[in-house]
Amino acid sequence: VANTIVTKYPYFADPTGKKDSTAIIQKALNDVHELGGGTVYLPAGQYLVTDTIYIPEGCLLIGDWQDPDTVASPEYGTIILAKPAVLDEKYLADRTRDPLFALDTNSSIEGLTFYYPNQNAAAPIPYGYTIHSYSNNTATVRDVTLLNSYRGVGASLVRGDGHCIMQL
Repeated sequence: VANTIVTKYPYFADPTGKKDSTAIIQKALNDVHELGGGTVYLPAGQYLVTDTIYIPEGCLLIGDWQDPDTVASPEYGTIILAKPAVLDEKYLADRTRDPLFALDTNSSIEGLTFYYPNQNAAAPIPYGYTIHSYSNNTATVRDVTLLNSYRGVGASLVRGDGHCIMQL
């Protein structure tokens, strides 16, 4: 059961990946957080994300995950098309840059496939973490697939401390 479905009123996120959905997804999460927490649902489709999305305390962002080893078609359920907008020399040199998705205390991400279409094995782009928890409390990452991710999933006790206590 979802409190909010981002493809429906009043959000209308684009599930084709052609329009940037970053601000819409963030607004839906913020709205649910202001109501005391709950679930934001991203139906199967492709959602373009170009900047950090913060999952507030007590919020769950959930999609329609499909196991890539058992899926019969080339579709992967809910796909985050990761295209961070800032790729200049300063960005590339900054190892403390924000992740694509940041988890707060008691927040969760479930059922998403993250795909970096601009990543290149011959000349890798050193993106920040795909998912990072800055919380010193519980945060959950479950049933996610990372395609072409550079840093994957990480966690640290304090934001900006540069100390990673867990990396998956």
